[in-house]
This record gives sequence, structure tokens and C-alpha cells, in this order.
Amino acid sequence: EKRIASSLGGGLTGSRPRSRMMLAARPSAAVLRAAAQQAPRRGFATEKEIAMRISATKNIKKITSSMKMVSASKLRGDQNRLEAAKAFGAWTESTLGTQRTTFESINLGELESLSEH
Repeated sequence: EKRIASSLGGGLTGSRPRSRMMLAARPSAAVLRAAAQQAPRRGFATEKEIAMRISATKNIKKITSSMKMVSASKLRGDQNRLEAAKAFGAWTESTLGTQRTTFESINLGELESLSEH
């Protein structure tokens, strides 16, 4: 029981000296150093950090530019396919007439009779 009390820094009744109590409440130097290393630094950036930030920004700009080029290319392809589909739609409408049908409602016998004419 005495060993446990002495390892806790005094008796269990709170009979520790006041200075010892204050030391126990303060964090150790190792804890303070670890916290300082993990805490975000404030202040001026070094030249290396500024150069790295500029480089990163340039890389992001390049990536964004190439993404814009890819999306513009995809848009052009979609527009070309839409124009071709419009032409095909006009052709089918002129061939089959203005009647619009769904795939499920098509009677294959009707199509064969249309193709014979």
C-alpha cells in the first residue's frame, strides 16, 4: 500500500506538497515537444515551401487543362453522333412515315410486308 501511494506522488489523502502537485499537473518536456511537432506551424513559409506550392499549382493547372480538353473532345463526339442520329431519324421518318412506335409494339410481320414494297 505504501508503494502504491509513493508511486502516485504522496499519500492517498491529498497530503502531497503543493509544488509537487503543480509539477504533476504540467505536461512533461517530451509531451510538449511532441505536441509542437504535430501542431500546425504558423508564420512565414520558407522559399522551398513556396516553390513547392507554385509547382503544385502549376501541376494542378496542367491537369485541369487536360481534363477540359478531354471533355471538349467528348462533347464534340457526342454532338457528331447526335447529328448523325438526327439524319437517321429523318431518314426513318421519311421511310416509315410519321408513325412512331416503340420496340415492343413492332410486329415483325408488318416490317416484312413494308420491306417487300
